[in-house]
Amino acid sequence: MRALYFIRVLFVSIEALLIVAASYLLIAHQSWADSIAKSISINDDILKGLNLIPLGLAVWIFTEAKKLVFEKESHAKLLTAWPDFWKLKCHIYASLLYATGFTVVSLLPWLDKRGISIGTGLVLFLLGLGGQSIVAASIYGAGFQLQEILVGASKDGK
Repeated sequence: MRALYFIRVLFVSIEALLIVAASYLLIAHQSWADSIAKSISINDDILKGLNLIPLGLAVWIFTEAKKLVFEKESHAKLLTAWPDFWKLKCHIYASLLYATGFTVVSLLPWLDKRGISIGTGLVLFLLGLGGQSIVAASIYGAGFQLQEILVGASKDGK
């Protein structure tokens, strides 16, 4: 049951939809992606900094994911005693898995000298950056929701 839930969390998500959309774009509209990539001209210094954005987001995601559960000891005790804590862990692990994957995908174009000046490189970079942004927003939102729940539970004396 838990493995099926984790698989559902992975594949029924905005991140998975983004991966499918990027794959479709690369398969069905490669020439369109190439023409867009060729028309973009970006300063070399900006290009060097662009590849650090997904990596920086990944570091932030990993840090915040740990804080979700372990920021306060009293909250960590409440969460780990919660019967559905395993579901929260599934979502956190899925987020970390996506964050790692999107980081790798966004760095792939920089291994090729052409970078994002070709369609494949541009789509891969945008997939990584977009996916990383979605994961970061999800973690950020989860932090708000968890704090709201935990503060309410603390006030109720639970």
